[in-house]
Amino acid sequence: MFHVTVDSAAVEKTLNAMSAQITALPDKMADEVTEWQSADMHRQRPNTERPDAHTVETDVWPRGREFTRTTSARRRGRPRGSRNRSSAVIAAAKAMRALRARVSQAKPILRPVLLQKLADRMDQLLGTISWA
Repeated sequence: MFHVTVDSAAVEKTLNAMSAQITALPDKMADEVTEWQSADMHRQRPNTERPDAHTVETDVWPRGREFTRTTSARRRGRPRGSRNRSSAVIAAAKAMRALRARVSQAKPILRPVLLQKLADRMDQLLGTISWA
C-alpha cells in the first residue's frame, strides 16, 4: 500500500498571488487607458471612467469635444436664410452642408492605428500577470 502526502501550501501561495494580480488589474487598466489617451491620442484632459469595479471606459467624439461645442455655439448665433441671399445660394449652401455630413459619417471615429495601439498596450498589460 502506498501513502501519498501532498503539501498544498505552495499551490495556495501561487493561487493567492495570481488572485491579487487579477484583483489589481482593473486599476492598472484604468491607468493604461489614461496613458493611451495622453500619449497616443494627444488628449490634454483624458477622461477615463469606471462604471463598476471591473470596467474601464472612455468616450471618443467624432471630431473632439471642442469642435462640437464651438460649432453648436456658432450655429445658435448665426441667422438662417438672410433676405439678401438668392435661393440658388441658399440651396448650394444646404447641399454643401449635406455633403459634409455624409463625408464625416463615413469616416471611422477612432482611427485603426489608435485602436491597435490600445490593443497592444492591453496585451502588454495582460502579459504582466504570471503564475509566479
